[in-house]
Order: sequence, then C-alpha cells, then structure tokens
Amino acid sequence: ASTSATKHEISALTEGCEVYQANGARAYVDAYVAPEIAYRRFSAKEESLLAYADKRERTEKPLLSYATGIRASFVLGSGIAFRTGVSFAHHTERIDYVKETQTITIERKDKDGNVIGTETIHIDIMESDRNKFTYIDIPVMVAYEKDLKDFILSVNGGFGINAMAKQSGKIYKPDQSSLYVLNDTNGEGENNVYRSRAGISLLASVGLNYKYNDRILLMLEPSMRYYLKPITADNYGLEQRYAYFGLNAGIRYRIR
Repeated sequence: ASTSATKHEISALTEGCEVYQANGARAYVDAYVAPEIAYRRFSAKEESLLAYADKRERTEKPLLSYATGIRASFVLGSGIAFRTGVSFAHHTERIDYVKETQTITIERKDKDGNVIGTETIHIDIMESDRNKFTYIDIPVMVAYEKDLKDFILSVNGGFGINAMAKQSGKIYKPDQSSLYVLNDTNGEGENNVYRSRAGISLLASVGLNYKYNDRILLMLEPSMRYYLKPITADNYGLEQRYAYFGLNAGIRYRIR
C-alpha cells in the first residue's frame, strides 16, 4: 500500500510540468514571416578605396528587412529533426545622393553700388532613392526538439543555399560623384557590382512552439542568417557583407 501511495504522489507532483515523450516520428509544415535587423559592413580591397567605402557607408542607410518562408520538418522519436524548404528575404536601404549642383555668383558692392568682388557658391541639390535587395534561399537544417507538455523547444542550425540574389536602385561609383544604376541590365551596375547568387549562408535559431491543439503549433523563433561571402562581385573594389537577425513568427502544422 505504501508503494502504491508513493507512486500516486510522484504522479501528482509531476503532472503539468513533465517532459512529454512523443511516440515515433512525426512531420510538420511551417509557414512564417520574420521582421529582421540588417547588420552591414563595407571593406575596401585597396587603401585608395577607403574614402569610397566611407562614402557608401554614409550615404546608404538600412530601412526595412523581412523574410518569409515555408519549411518542412521530419522529427525522429529521439528529438533529432531535419528541416528544409524555401525562404524569400527582402531588404531595403535609402541612398541620399547629389542630383545636381547649382552654381551661384554673388557680387560684393561698396556703399556707392560699385562691384568690388564676386563670390561663387556651389549648392548641392540632394535626392533620395530606395535600394532593394532580394534573396531566395533553400535552407538545410538539423535540429533537436524537446517536447514538453504545452510547448516544443527546438535548437536549429544549418546552412542556406542561395538560388537567386537581385538588386535594384543606385549607388555611387568609385569616382564618388556619378552613380551606378543597379537594375540596368545593359549597364555597368548590373555587371560590375553584385553577384547574381549570394552563395552559402549560415543559419541558426531557437524556437519555442506553443501547442494550440493536437495539429497546430504557434511558432516564435529568434533567428540569424549570415552570408559567408560578400554579395559584391569579385572585380568590384569593395566587399559588402550582411548578417540578418530576425524573429520568425508563424504556424506549424503536424501532418503525421
């Protein structure tokens, strides 16, 4: 009787806080959207281009970044998971540039109205534009999931394969006065500045998924994406690198 009572007490104490052991493998489909913060770094390949790198750093400011994606997951009974899918990311920056320079000549006169000198003033007329960066990536990730009573906690890591990178807008040329037009397919900007594929990115995230019901989980997942190579072309004088820090929010649906 004493042993039976002890088992009953342990069961009562652990109910509601125990780790829930899932039986067998299971599969999920995720859909998410993530606001992101972009971290950008310029570096010059030659000392003579340091001023140019500084010019681009000062005239281009990050505005908005976000990512959306669809992802499939296969989870073993041990908690080891494999994930893949497709993600779409968009990043916008503002560039402030000199549209034209007006020259004004001012005459200096004495008290009798005689011209005693002139002064020339140059006034820069500024304009702004939007630079847009678009990425399509295929993530390949390995994860470990801890299945709790009301939540699933996951730690995810892997890499992304970039299928497409596209840019549009304007940036200063190395002469620091004229501009590249990035979406001009016949111009210098399209051919000499950015890659058409951004290469491999490192991916990492930590997820907390709330079990809404037996099939649907609400997903919240801080994430990081870092492109190993600069997104700029090999023959361009600067290296432009990005890391993105986001918060994936979405729905996970259990299909088996």
